[in-house]
Amino acid sequence: NPARSPTGVPDSHVGPNPQSRSLASMSQDTMVKVFLHFRSSKTADKRNADLPSSPPPVPGVTFAKPRPADSELLPRSEVPLKSVFDPNDVREILGRIDKLTPATQPTWGKMNAAQMLAHCNVTYEMAYENKHPKPNPVIRLLLKLFVKQAVVSEKPYGHNGRTAPAFVITDQKNFAAEKERLVGYVTKTRDLGGKYFDNRESLSFGPLSTIEWNNSFYKHLDHHLRQFGA
Repeated sequence: NPARSPTGVPDSHVGPNPQSRSLASMSQDTMVKVFLHFRSSKTADKRNADLPSSPPPVPGVTFAKPRPADSELLPRSEVPLKSVFDPNDVREILGRIDKLTPATQPTWGKMNAAQMLAHCNVTYEMAYENKHPKPNPVIRLLLKLFVKQAVVSEKPYGHNGRTAPAFVITDQKNFAAEKERLVGYVTKTRDLGGKYFDNRESLSFGPLSTIEWNNSFYKHLDHHLRQFGA
């Protein structure tokens, strides 16, 4: 019977390791040259020496490129979002809001700037105000099963997606009033901090973690600020 690899697959079915093949093809002189080159590249204090992230160049020897860092391989949907609780991130958010004017035009969608601000305020109304009715148990279960992940994950919203009735803004709004309200909500959230929101009950999805609250706040606001080029 053919010998088997640690995976249980016969060795005859396992391709040769590229690194082993490249080492096997080296001459003895070349291998000695590599060894001496590595040894000479170490610092005098071996205890505190850091290994190089990639091999130093050796004449006549080619090494495979190092594997990209994990962060470079992550799709945007898995990259952590900025924090609505971090003062620096909040300063950036407020600066983006301040770039808007009543005449700012969207790059997609039908809302004008004042309506967009009012639309964004609904998220905070649901968190802070007793203005929107709590969904009945059946609707709430459906929201948790089919909507929650899209709201609290890092995955960005698409353009012109469907929205809940409470978020539909069709009447004209006062830009200055809606902007003032939104700035107040963003500032209040920052001041309350992440601990306040940990395991706090949401109107539609039940208890959420601090990260889930952060994502629901930041992702929605960022989406619509991008919509208006801010």
